[in-house]
Amino acid sequence: MSALAQSAQADNFCEVRARRSAGGLLLVWVCDLIIAADDGRFPDPVVAFGVNGVEYFGHPWEFGVRKAKSCLFTGGTIGAEEARQLGMVNPSCPAPELAAHTLSLARRIAERPVMGLRLAKNNR
Repeated sequence: MSALAQSAQADNFCEVRARRSAGGLLLVWVCDLIIAADDGRFPDPVVAFGVNGVEYFGHPWEFGVRKAKSCLFTGGTIGAEEARQLGMVNPSCPAPELAAHTLSLARRIAERPVMGLRLAKNNR
């Protein structure tokens, strides 16, 4: 799914409210932009389940090896502000303003030249 979403010609982004954990994180991370509510939380309990998941590969890519290990080993939760600082999400906003902020961002992006957006999206 990640390769499919990343290869899409259209920009894709999402808004995150409340909690996104384990598999929910993987669905969010394929997006080009992630806008989180300031009350967003990102826990990942997979190690507590005793299973090996793709989180072991996705987490280091999203927020670095040491933080990934810390979260997986302890079952720790990352708040929206820390997620922003780590580069996991784009700047967060107050939860009541999330939908309006996301729509405003979508409109702003829609005004940009398509070719420029395509080149920026594919510049990995």
